[in-house]
Amino acid sequence: MSQFTGTRALLRLALRRDRILLPAWMLAYLAYSVGGTAAAIALYPTMQSRVDAASAVNDLPAMLVMYGRVWDPQSLGSVAMMKPIGFGGIFAAILAILLVTRHTRTEEESGRLEVIGSLVVGRWAPLAAALSLATGVMTVLCAVNALGVIGTGLPAGSAWVWAISVSLCGLVFAAITGVTAQLTQAARAANTLAFMMLALAFLLRGTADAAGTPAASAWWSWLSPVGWQDQVKAFAGDRWWALLPPVLTIALLTPAALSLARHRDLDAGLIPQRSGRASAGPGLRSALSLSLRLQRGLMLGLLVSYLLMALLLGSIASTANRFLDSQQMRDWLLRSAGSSDPFVAFMVFEVGFAGVLSALCGVILARRIGSEEQAGRLEPLLATSASHRRLLGAHIVVALLGTTLLQLALALGFWLGNATQSGNFSGLPEAIARTIVYLPAIWVLVGLAFAVFALLPGQAYLSWVAVAATVLVSEFGTLLSWPSLVLDLSPFTHVPRLPATPMLWTPTLWLLLVSGGLLLLALARFPRRDLATP
Repeated sequence: MSQFTGTRALLRLALRRDRILLPAWMLAYLAYSVGGTAAAIALYPTMQSRVDAASAVNDLPAMLVMYGRVWDPQSLGSVAMMKPIGFGGIFAAILAILLVTRHTRTEEESGRLEVIGSLVVGRWAPLAAALSLATGVMTVLCAVNALGVIGTGLPAGSAWVWAISVSLCGLVFAAITGVTAQLTQAARAANTLAFMMLALAFLLRGTADAAGTPAASAWWSWLSPVGWQDQVKAFAGDRWWALLPPVLTIALLTPAALSLARHRDLDAGLIPQRSGRASAGPGLRSALSLSLRLQRGLMLGLLVSYLLMALLLGSIASTANRFLDSQQMRDWLLRSAGSSDPFVAFMVFEVGFAGVLSALCGVILARRIGSEEQAGRLEPLLATSASHRRLLGAHIVVALLGTTLLQLALALGFWLGNATQSGNFSGLPEAIARTIVYLPAIWVLVGLAFAVFALLPGQAYLSWVAVAATVLVSEFGTLLSWPSLVLDLSPFTHVPRLPATPMLWTPTLWLLLVSGGLLLLALARFPRRDLATP
């Protein structure tokens, strides 16, 4: 029997399991890249507006860290696709990491892979099926991205160069995740290692771009898989040969992952897992303390990331005028924020986008109890004195607390970054007010995630559909002049844009009532349904 026996059957199984998740992710990605590009083309109609926008990025270290260098300020594609070029590969890498872990280490951790392994299945089949799935998804994503961007009127050759570089970035991190899945025993640890590599690659690329001249930054960018996508220079020269490093990396890491899989036992990692305590300590004797322990690593990582992101945003807020040299951009941003002050408009826009990210993080925190149930770890807890409502309530508290801390970290970082640049260290209470006002809207999506868990435990994707719809409405609704009926579907539409608009208590109270109602529904329904067992 070959080591790859059963790969095709496992691939079909993975496609069936992800038949809803993958199309939803594709549509969201297409809306982000193509919708954002089409809208940005209208914002930079003249050569001077494109040069000014590129200068606003290339002359500011903080912007170079976020987006990378705009290599050709006169190219419409290079400027209009600033965000897809800067973040497209990262989003593809996130999808690839989650896919490979989901169909390898997660399946092994749940015990399902052991059952499958008792059939005629080769040792390498699960990993080969997961990597094949990632390859197929990235191939489709490449075609969708390229054709969508070509549809906006940008050059076809450059669109294909960018789309291929994005998919190759995703495949590099799929191969990296294939390795981390062999090193660790838990799916969460495998994801953590892979995401740490992604964060390191992003920081290396960003630091290189911000630290020196274009020639110096180009040299350092070659050390980062995220930097390789930047060095392709899509819409600014189209260097096809720069696609070679990711191809070689994939060719090296894939056999390495397969070799590591052969040298470990099933349900074990090459890195020995640390033994736990013989008895629970004082901090693990309640449902709330257990939930905090389970989520503390994720929460700490999110807090640090938020603080760094907010410091970057705050440091460039005082130079907001430089981003508004295009009259179309100025009119849209000021109209969206409801303010005539560019600094206030920029601040409102960025804080609003960060609020949507907080909602995404809140849903991730809320979904942890579902993961515990699917892994079979919730049933033994309910066999003790812990009740359904107590366990669910503990996870609700952690999700609400986590999103609150994220918004406070956003306020602190934004205030500190701006104060460092302007020298004015007053205004921290106002900064906190601008961020915590988004909490009721964030909690609506968190409450929806818990309600889906309690009512429809097998339909977790509905939570992500709601988040994706919110992101699309928040990012492109106003820019593309969508009707108010569509805009009102997002809870973030009803959040007061402080300080551009006065505090509006009525919609805020309604959002609190809706979120509270969803959480109470989850608490009432969860004890009345059967547990999902692995």
